[in-house]
Formats: sequence, C-alpha cells, structure tokens
Amino acid sequence: MAVDVYSKAPIDKFSMLKVIKENFGLNYAILPISSDKNGLSCKPYYYSLSKKAKNFGFMPKFTSLETILFEINQFNSLKNA
Repeated sequence: MAVDVYSKAPIDKFSMLKVIKENFGLNYAILPISSDKNGLSCKPYYYSLSKKAKNFGFMPKFTSLETILFEINQFNSLKNA
C-alpha cells in the first residue's frame, strides 16, 4: 500500500517565498502564465489530504516551513564549510 507522508502544517508557495526572501535574501519574480498553457493551473498548495500514514503510527514532527528552513541551513553550512 502506498501512503503519503505529511508535515504538521503545509505552507503556500507565496508565504514560503516571502520567508526565504526575508531569511536568505532570495530574489525572485512572478511572471504571468496562461492557465491553459500545457494544462497547468494555479494551485496555492501542493499536498495530499490523505492521512493513511496515521494508521501506521506516523506523526509528523515538523511543519513544511520548518523542514524547508532546516534544509536550506544545512545546505548553507556545507557550502560555507
């Protein structure tokens, strides 16, 4: 059986970009796209609502944002070593 793992809390992409900009100086631009281009549509979140993993005792320890910030800090530590 395939199950989705999940975090304590999801984060939308614009909030994530804002936090990364504030903490790490990320520069980015948001360009307009056509919603029918290649069948893509704008979605604020990309996560599963399935909580089947809970049936196996899975309990997330971190939010999506906490995990993203941890990984960026780990990358920066390795890069600056």
